[in-house]
Amino acid sequence: MRISVARTCGFCTGVNRAIRLATSEINKPVYILGELIHNERVLKSFAEQGILTINLEEALKLTSGTVIIRAHGISPQVRAKLNETALKIVDATCPNVLKIHEIVKKGVKQGSKIIIIGNGKHPEVIGINGCADGEAIIIEDENLPSFEGANSYICVVQTTFNEKQYNIIINKLKNNIKLLVNYNTICYTTKVRQSEAEMLSLQCDAMFVIGSKISSNTCKLYELCGRNCKNTYLIENIEDLTKVTNKIGIQKLGITTGASTPKELVMEVILVMSSEVESVKIEDCAQEVAAVDTTATEAVNVEVKKATEVKKVKTERKINNMEDVMNASVFGLREGKKVKCTVIKADSTGILVNFGGKKDGFIDSVKAGLENYDASQYKPGDVFEAVVVENKTSSKECIMLDKRVIDEVLDRLCEKKNRC
Repeated sequence: MRISVARTCGFCTGVNRAIRLATSEINKPVYILGELIHNERVLKSFAEQGILTINLEEALKLTSGTVIIRAHGISPQVRAKLNETALKIVDATCPNVLKIHEIVKKGVKQGSKIIIIGNGKHPEVIGINGCADGEAIIIEDENLPSFEGANSYICVVQTTFNEKQYNIIINKLKNNIKLLVNYNTICYTTKVRQSEAEMLSLQCDAMFVIGSKISSNTCKLYELCGRNCKNTYLIENIEDLTKVTNKIGIQKLGITTGASTPKELVMEVILVMSSEVESVKIEDCAQEVAAVDTTATEAVNVEVKKATEVKKVKTERKINNMEDVMNASVFGLREGKKVKCTVIKADSTGILVNFGGKKDGFIDSVKAGLENYDASQYKPGDVFEAVVVENKTSSKECIMLDKRVIDEVLDRLCEKKNRC
């Protein structure tokens, strides 16, 4: 089986920025106004660090601490209420969303009527509409309302909206409105992510879209891929994966993710698929991308510069290049993170190691490797690599690790070299 992984897998620039701001905040306690991003695993990790998700009513009752404004942004009205409190406000709004806010505010000031193409119930659209004093015309599909009572209109679009559907809607709007100023504010990396997903879904006999069911951009990717590939599955977790791996015969599998999906979940999917199938080839999915609009933010320009260097080729990569995925981490430590371990001691229960963190690591005897565990083989000072796993025990004294994942990859590499 061939597995083709989209280059755009993992967090987008805006999500990365939001997570960095939230986790670097030292003015405790820390709260997030609404879900920072739509991913349950990330939010669970936040909660474990004492970073709690709250609503506006709860925030206004606080007397101290830090409140993080999520990547989707908020309305000026909500921001004004927060500014009346004694809380420290950290704005993690995506730069692309902030750009839309400025367009709308300027348009309202000039006397134009605002049109927003997007999901009216999505927090990003709610925040944008707030910049229009809640009076914007919101269009979710091709069924247009009547346009009366305004001389000019300004149109913006939700950053994660499907670009093909947007083009259909905007062409209809141009035929119905004489004076329309249109801003295509779909995030550039969203366009690339959707384009890659479409290309993969046309070439593969199965597609895995990894992400949350409540993530707008993940659901759009799922719908897009489903139109081209009947065996398209939305994978939220490994449990979802195990439900479908035995139902489909896959020759070529495409993998893409929503913008709020940690890369280590991609690693887990690849590892599970590799254990299910005898022969797996991992490929890069690459494509040419166009130059970005000059109004793009600096953060997006960095993303685009990287993307435009990619040539329109497919390069097969060896299984050990999964290291790029395995090294990915949401923050300092979380499931799927690969770490270098130094043995402190080993006994019949497992191996106690140091890996440079605040806590030591522990590898249970059953997770110490592919062979039968022998504590005498691990001497103090020995160095090897392992992967952070969920701590399902009652003890929180150590970070739980698994060495088998690394050994499986190394074992597969050795087998491949022996065949060559």
